[in-house]
Amino acid sequence: MDARCHHVAGRRSKAQLLHTFMQFTLNTAPFRLDSACFGCQNDNFIHQFDRDSDILHDKTFYMKLSDLLPVVVDEFQRQTGRFPTKTILLKLCYLSEVEYIGRSHKRLIEDDWVYYHFGPYVFDYDNALSSPTLERDTGETTEGKAFEIVRTSEDFVAPKLDFDVTRAVNHVIAEFGEKDLDELLDYVYFDTEPMLAVEVRGQTLDMSTVKPIEYYRVSERRISPGDLSKLREKYRQKGKSLNA
Repeated sequence: MDARCHHVAGRRSKAQLLHTFMQFTLNTAPFRLDSACFGCQNDNFIHQFDRDSDILHDKTFYMKLSDLLPVVVDEFQRQTGRFPTKTILLKLCYLSEVEYIGRSHKRLIEDDWVYYHFGPYVFDYDNALSSPTLERDTGETTEGKAFEIVRTSEDFVAPKLDFDVTRAVNHVIAEFGEKDLDELLDYVYFDTEPMLAVEVRGQTLDMSTVKPIEYYRVSERRISPGDLSKLREKYRQKGKSLNA
């Protein structure tokens, strides 16, 4: 698993990670694994992140939502050849911020995310969409439901951004750009920390709940060929007993 995109692709339960580890030991050559695996960071690291997390409440932000929107639209079009709908665009912006926070421990945009209806929302979204860098078209599904497509204006020029911002946006769209709306919403609602922590509709999402990328990273530790053989035999025997 590539830990680069920990929030949009890397969340797995400890049981799932353990299963992956067992399969890995049975089928691969010696590898490296350290105590950071399975999301189990040492206490010093977690406490350090807790101390750093107050930066999330700082009032300095990298950009406004109105500045992030055309960046996400432009990258979405570059990767998929299409333009996103209004709903998909906002959720991709949310995931981009989650990814950015996980890497930088800082907020990406100054706008608050709010638990609105069923998911994260920014109340100034419609105003942000009125940016001269964006254009909107309306369409209709085969079921007769109306939707909006958001595109960049012809004179939009992609700005030069901080590397972590560009990387976060690129990774989010690479993971979710081709997924349908239901898959995207399911991930946003049930697999991101701010949405898992919120309780009441209308409540502002606590973006400081986003865990750092290191929390999800599976890194490496050397295992000798002898120890690896013992592990493989151990799990083979467990497999035989389960199938008996």
